[in-house]
Amino acid sequence: MGIMNYAGRIGKVIKHEIKKAVEIVTETRKGYNQKGVLFNSSGEDSPPIESDRIVLLKIDGTGKCAIVGVFNESQGAKPGEKIFFARDRRGKIKSQFSMLGNGEINFIADSDFSQTIKGKYFMGNENSNMQELLLCLVDEIKNIITFGHPTQHAIHPETILSLDLYKNKIKSLFKDGA
Repeated sequence: MGIMNYAGRIGKVIKHEIKKAVEIVTETRKGYNQKGVLFNSSGEDSPPIESDRIVLLKIDGTGKCAIVGVFNESQGAKPGEKIFFARDRRGKIKSQFSMLGNGEINFIADSDFSQTIKGKYFMGNENSNMQELLLCLVDEIKNIITFGHPTQHAIHPETILSLDLYKNKIKSLFKDGA
């Protein structure tokens, strides 16, 4: 089986059926609907939203179509750059991840940001970034409220003293270039 003469159609998404694969019903001309299976890049799960324009290719001998692309409005990526984005059902962009040609990586989100990492977590290669992170973590530890007797109490004053000594040690280590 092959793609017949590369004959394609453009259609508007009407509805999805998501099981193991994403099947989409699309209107290719007024009153004429076709069903196709969505083909994405390896590792990508990104069904189009209703009213998106998609590209269908007929698969000869089967009467079926493969959906091979979705028309997206440009988000400003320049040649060599990559911008990923997620939209709500109405098409409004809610989050965006950009890998830019100048080496920057940007995250934009309308809501919370979370991470789940099962292995070790590495970040930054700048001493000042690591120092700032460690100092912030020490300050967060100071805000812990313990439970026990008495029922709730703030962290013990000796622990605060130890944490302050730890902060000074962090500053000293990074001042020495470690």
